[in-house]
Amino acid sequence: MSVTSKVGTSGGVAERLGRGLQSPVVRFDSGRRLQMTLRSGPALPTLRPFRGLRVGTLPIVALLALGVIGETQLSAFAVGSPVRHSPVASLAIAPKSVAPVVPQPDSSLAALTKRLTPLWSAVSTGHLAVANGLFYPETAYVALKVGRISQPQTDWLHRLWAYYELDLSAYQHFVGAGSSFKLLRVAPGAVSYIARGVCENNSGYWHLANLRLVFSGKNGLRSFAVASLISWNGEWFIVHLGPNPRSAHGGQVALPGTGTTPAGPVGGC
Repeated sequence: MSVTSKVGTSGGVAERLGRGLQSPVVRFDSGRRLQMTLRSGPALPTLRPFRGLRVGTLPIVALLALGVIGETQLSAFAVGSPVRHSPVASLAIAPKSVAPVVPQPDSSLAALTKRLTPLWSAVSTGHLAVANGLFYPETAYVALKVGRISQPQTDWLHRLWAYYELDLSAYQHFVGAGSSFKLLRVAPGAVSYIARGVCENNSGYWHLANLRLVFSGKNGLRSFAVASLISWNGEWFIVHLGPNPRSAHGGQVALPGTGTTPAGPVGGC
């Protein structure tokens, strides 16, 4: 079964690390108390968004998560490094002024299994609309991307949502009738924090990459991945069900495999 459709894109949108980054120069003083200082002189030019930065020049700002496949819950901790560009001002930001990390949604296996129950119900019964409420809302996506990408409403509708509908059909075909859910697998480090300004985003959020649903069907024990979930209002939402990026238009299953296939890889945003 092959499912295809024309899917539009908006202005070269790409959710890759570092595109659209805008930040003043930040200087960290080796563990000493940090103070904000501005150089005196003529009025500073207006800061404009940086576009097309090379990966090698990007800051590393992430939260790494620890997780264990099985009944163990996932936990996370924060790490970060300064951002540097050609200076128009010299700033040192005190810790209390740093944007707070948003609360992490419950990332235990039990909570994630419950959260993804509508997805399994949709692909195992063919009632695909049951999984619509799991998808990242349009209003949240527009708020996340406005001013960072061109036409975020169009990008949500004609790229993200269009692929989600096509992917649901592909997953239904892969699972097949009469299949039963067995367990959920999450790789160590699958949960990470994406800071504001990274991946063309206006605010920080949590990201969960390539968790795996294992099921038993007519072809034995098999599994598939959910490519990308991100947090909003303390809940996990699917933003990419199938692979991102993908090799071709049309619905695709992310990392299909047998029941012994491990979860992961981790990363992305």
